[in-house]
Amino acid sequence: MVFDEDIGDDPDPSTRLAMIAGQVDGLLAADAWQLPDGELEGLIEGVCRLVGRVTAVRGLLFVEAQDRGFAVRQGATDLAGWLRDRLALTARDARRQVALARDSTTVCAATGAALAAGTITVEHAVVICDAMRTLPTGTTSEQRTAAEKALLGFARQFDVIHLAKLAARLRETLTTVDTSPGGDDPHADSRTGEHTNPGTGKTGNGNAGCDGGGGGGGEKPSADPADIRRLTLTDTPAGTTLIGGELDAEGAALLRTALDSLG
Repeated sequence: MVFDEDIGDDPDPSTRLAMIAGQVDGLLAADAWQLPDGELEGLIEGVCRLVGRVTAVRGLLFVEAQDRGFAVRQGATDLAGWLRDRLALTARDARRQVALARDSTTVCAATGAALAAGTITVEHAVVICDAMRTLPTGTTSEQRTAAEKALLGFARQFDVIHLAKLAARLRETLTTVDTSPGGDDPHADSRTGEHTNPGTGKTGNGNAGCDGGGGGGGEKPSADPADIRRLTLTDTPAGTTLIGGELDAEGAALLRTALDSLG
């Protein structure tokens, strides 16, 4: 397959989009059965990676639309509402797309760059951005940079379910809980990421497994956050089901990932 790359020195974005659409038309019209295995392999991987790159472009447009108040001028409450009405999206999908756009261009810029380069999938980017947004509030900028770098490395090796588990473990590593008498509530800490540094009464964060400072034997191990997991399903007379419960960070991340895969 040969593509025409002569698009001029500086065509406007609308012209570029029209040319991309024309190339897609060519792909759709191609006789894929004639392709040798090597070319078929390259096209499959290339198209899959292209999805992430197009998502990065979409993110840039979303951020610009938000910054200039585009949706409000169109009569919508916000950009997610405009997308929901224009593209017949669910409210959850619209919000997720807008959140990914904002996160991948601000707090998760490295993730946005990887998405634009086609080295990670959209699903991996969603998990990473969710994880970065829920890191403990006391996490330093250096720790955040290292955490995002680690998650990007994992994203190239593991599927999104495993990545969500690794993200949750990373969050726990960055959260220190004082379980001594009169110390923190480990259940509350597993939800908020806040804790009290032993012996100080002040909130902060550190690396789990490190000494809590001077004095005797360091910090005691925290309770397993998974102990708070509970989920109830209650059938109603109307034939519906009520869902209730409480999840730790890892459980919530896994549930969100499972729901996203269904959507």
